[in-house]
Amino acid sequence: MFMTATLSGLLACAAIFTTVAANATTEQALVCQGCNYQQAVSLAKSHAQPGPQCEDGSGTGYPTLETQICFSQPKKFVVFDAVSRQAYPFEVFHANQGGSISDLRSSIATRDRTVHPTVIELLNVGVDMHIELMSSFDQTAQRLISYQQTKVAQQKANASYAMPSGGCENDADAKAIRDAFDVQAIGTLQRIAQIDHREQTDGILNSLMSFFDRNTVSLDSVDFQLTKDEITVGASVVYSPKTKSFTAIYNSASDISLVDGRAANAVGTPILVYDIKTNSDSDLLVQVNKNNSYLSSNVPLSAVTNGTGAEVSVSSCAADAIAAVLPNVQFSVASGNGFGETPPSGPGGGSGGGSPENDCTRVLFGKANGTVVLVLTVNIC
Repeated sequence: MFMTATLSGLLACAAIFTTVAANATTEQALVCQGCNYQQAVSLAKSHAQPGPQCEDGSGTGYPTLETQICFSQPKKFVVFDAVSRQAYPFEVFHANQGGSISDLRSSIATRDRTVHPTVIELLNVGVDMHIELMSSFDQTAQRLISYQQTKVAQQKANASYAMPSGGCENDADAKAIRDAFDVQAIGTLQRIAQIDHREQTDGILNSLMSFFDRNTVSLDSVDFQLTKDEITVGASVVYSPKTKSFTAIYNSASDISLVDGRAANAVGTPILVYDIKTNSDSDLLVQVNKNNSYLSSNVPLSAVTNGTGAEVSVSSCAADAIAAVLPNVQFSVASGNGFGETPPSGPGGGSGGGSPENDCTRVLFGKANGTVVLVLTVNIC
């Protein structure tokens, strides 16, 4: 791993770098993935623009857009490529000083400069730390999947000892819908993932305690900061958020199997896809991907929740479950006596209200604030 070699290099260079400038130095950096010099210039211009300072140029003391004159101080910045380990130190400045704010802003430019070798060493260590942290994400995701597999297996074992029950308790669609909206269970998964992720981060940081003051080292999914020999490097990392998924396949309400990745939907079998992802707040998020989760009728779960008035065909048990998990949606019966109704007896029988063509279906309009957000065609036979 990169870290071992880089830390060894730091130790070898320690005698050289123990005496640096008396004044502490702080460098701000951006870590890119495979950028060249021209791309580094663009990144520096967009991420390190000096702040303008404007004053009145007319002598009246009341600056306007026409009379103000603007200046700025150069800003030092480093772009570091995590692939080639090439550093691009720049001074970012405005070429047109003393003009209007628009003249100032349109003259953003860079010039090359040099940095202390310790800055490069710290950037290498920080990138190594970040690579290790991102690798640990895959391990965290896999441990979360294993946890859920153990939980599902225990639930299945408990169900095998329970007395069989009828009604909606055995309905696979109803069970999948309840699980998709089980905030407590999903929250538990997220907490487990976040705790594991933080432990991984702490483990990486603790491995550096021999080389750094633990209080001078920080690391997360989007940035890192290191201090050594009065030189501090703070870097933001340009990276693509990572996502790992697993799928729960509902063969029945009590027979659920888990597979790694996003399984293809199959008509007749509901599935829930869980995504584990890093986010911009440098933490992990666990959620049900409703666009890739399906009811047994091959309808995506998002059709139930997107509020566009989608028409969805479901069983009476699934309709009950949908009504339970969407408390802000009020359902009214368009025909028949509603879901959970006893099927009509004989051709055209029953107390009715159904369509002449099919007495086995009932239509329910789901409304929120007077607007139809969901239409359920319920099969009651």
